[in-house]
Amino acid sequence: MSAGSLSSKPMARRVCLPRVSRGNVGGITNKRLGCGNSKPLTHAHDSRRFVSCNAASSSMPGVDVTTTEDEPGSLLINVSIEASRVASAIESVLQQFASSTQIPGFPKGAKDIPKWVLLNNIDPNKAKGAVLEDLLEATMGEALEASGIADKAFEGTERIAETGEVLLTRVNLKEPGPITYGILVDVQQPTSWAGDYTNLSVEVEFPVGNNLDEEAVERAVGQAQKDAGNLRVEVSDGIVKGDVAVVDLQAVDPKSGNTIESATHAGFRLETDTDGWFDELLNGVMGMKVNEERVVECNFPPRWDPPELSETPAKFTITLKELFRWDLAQEDDELAARLYEGASDMAFAREAMLGEAKAARIEAFEKQLNESIGYALGDIFNTTIPRRMVEENGRQLYGARLLEMMTTGQINREMLERLSSEQMVSQYVQANIADLEKQTRADLAIAAVQEEQGLSVTPEEVEEEVENQIKDIERKEMATRAELNVEEMRDQAVQNLHRSKVFSFLRNHGVSIVVKDPDTGASVTIQRPEDYTKPGMKPVVDVGGGASSAPAAASSGDDDLIALPPEIEAMKGKEVDAALKERSLPRTGKVAERKARLAEAMAGES
Repeated sequence: MSAGSLSSKPMARRVCLPRVSRGNVGGITNKRLGCGNSKPLTHAHDSRRFVSCNAASSSMPGVDVTTTEDEPGSLLINVSIEASRVASAIESVLQQFASSTQIPGFPKGAKDIPKWVLLNNIDPNKAKGAVLEDLLEATMGEALEASGIADKAFEGTERIAETGEVLLTRVNLKEPGPITYGILVDVQQPTSWAGDYTNLSVEVEFPVGNNLDEEAVERAVGQAQKDAGNLRVEVSDGIVKGDVAVVDLQAVDPKSGNTIESATHAGFRLETDTDGWFDELLNGVMGMKVNEERVVECNFPPRWDPPELSETPAKFTITLKELFRWDLAQEDDELAARLYEGASDMAFAREAMLGEAKAARIEAFEKQLNESIGYALGDIFNTTIPRRMVEENGRQLYGARLLEMMTTGQINREMLERLSSEQMVSQYVQANIADLEKQTRADLAIAAVQEEQGLSVTPEEVEEEVENQIKDIERKEMATRAELNVEEMRDQAVQNLHRSKVFSFLRNHGVSIVVKDPDTGASVTIQRPEDYTKPGMKPVVDVGGGASSAPAAASSGDDDLIALPPEIEAMKGKEVDAALKERSLPRTGKVAERKARLAEAMAGES
C-alpha cells in the first residue's frame, strides 16, 4: 500500500471531466460524475500532494464561485454559470449537431436551420450532455483556482457533487438559464505527531530460524520427485512418513463427548510428510495398517482454523481405509530441468532455487516490515481524514484485488463484472471501513515523513526500477513491453521509490524491530541499516532468508561489509544480469545482491 510522491502537476491541465459524452449520455445516469483519471490510493495516491493551479486567469466572466465546508476534511465549491455563457455553449453545440445531422428539407451542414426544427430532430439528452461537457471543461479549472484552496487540496480528489441525472435536468436547450453545480475536493487538515517517528518500535510476524530457505528448496525437490514419480497401493506394510493415507476421522470433545464436526471427515486424505500441520496426530497414526482403527488423544495445534479449537483437547478415532506409497523419481538431470528451467544438473538447480527462495523471503519480510512501520506511523499521526478518501481507498483496493484475481485465473471476466457491481463494492467498503481508515492514515503519515525529510529519487533510480518491472512482467508472460504504459509505470516507480526511501530512513534512525515467529512464538529484536541489502552483509538472525538478513543493533556494520570492485559497483542492473548469464549464475534478488554474486564469481576466476 503506497502513498506516492510529491507532484507539481498543475490542476488546470488535468481537470477531471465528468462522464458526459456526445455519443453516450446514458453513461452518466445513475453514476456520480467523477474524476476519471484520479490515481488510486493503493498504489499512486500521495495523500499529501497538493494541487497546484495554473489557470490563465482567476477572472471568470459569467461564472460565480463560493466555497463551503461539506464535511470535516472536504470542501464544496459551488459554481454558478450565468445564462449568457450557457446560451453561448448551447449555440455552439447546436451548430456542431447541424453540421453533422441530416435534417429533412435541409442539405447536410446547412447553417440556416431554425432552432426549433433542429431540436425536434436530435436527441436532446445527447445535446445536453455535449453542453455539459463543454461547460464543465471550461469552468472546472477556473473554479478550482478561484476558490483559493490550491495550497491545501489533495490532488486527484476533485469530483462533481451531483449525479448525471440531476445535471441533465439543469440544461434547458430552448430557454437557457443559469446552471449550477458543485465540486467536492478533499483538503489537508491540521496535522501533528503524537510521538517521535524516529523512535518507533514495531512487531513483525515472520518465521524465525536457521536454514529456512534450504528447507523450502528440499520440499520443492521432494514435490518434484512426487510429480515425476508414481503413487502405488500399499497393502501389507504400515504407515511410514511420506505415505498418503485415506482415513475416516472422527473427533470428539473429551469433556462433553460431543462430536467436533469441523474435524470429522470420511475419506480424508492424510499427507504424512506435512511437517508442522498436526504433528501429534501424524505421529499417532504411524505404523497403522489398512482397516486398523486407532484412538489418538492430543491437542489441536496453536494456529488452527477455526481458531476456537486452537490448543484444545480432542479424542480422534482413526480408521485407515487405504494406503499409498510413493515411488519417487530419481534426482537426475531430467529432474533438475523440471525444477529450474535451464538447469544442467541438481546442484545448479538447488543453487538457483535457493537464490530465488532467499529473494522471495526477503521480499516477503520487507513487505510485512514496511506495512508494520506504516501502521506504527499512522498510530502517532494526528489528522482528520475525509470519509470519502477512505471509501475511495477501499474502492481502489477492491478493484485492484479483482484484477489480480482475474490475472491469476481465479475469476473470469464475467465474474469480474458481477463482483464489480456497485452493491458488491459498497459492501466491501462498509465491511472493511475501520481497516481502510487505518491504511489511509498510514499512507498520509508515510507521505508526511517523506515531505518533512525532503526525500527524493534520481531519474536513474526511476529508470532502473521501471526496467526491472518490465523484465519481471515479461518473464511471467503477463504482457509484452509494447503493451505496457511505461509513463504510468514511471509514476508508479517514483511512488514506490519514495516509500522505500521513507522506510530506509526510518530503519536507519532508531526503529526497533521485533520479529516474532507466529508458530513457535520465538522472537528476536533487530535493527536494520539504511540499505539492509548491502553486499556481504553477515546474517545474525535468519528472518529474511540467509545472508541478506540485517545485523543486530550491536553490530558495528562497517566490518561486516565487503567492498565491491569499482567496475562492478558502476555497472547497471542490465549489465550485471548479462554478466551473470554468461556465467550461468542465478539472476535473482536486488541489484546489490546480484552485484555481490558477480563479484564473488569474478574473484574465484582470478
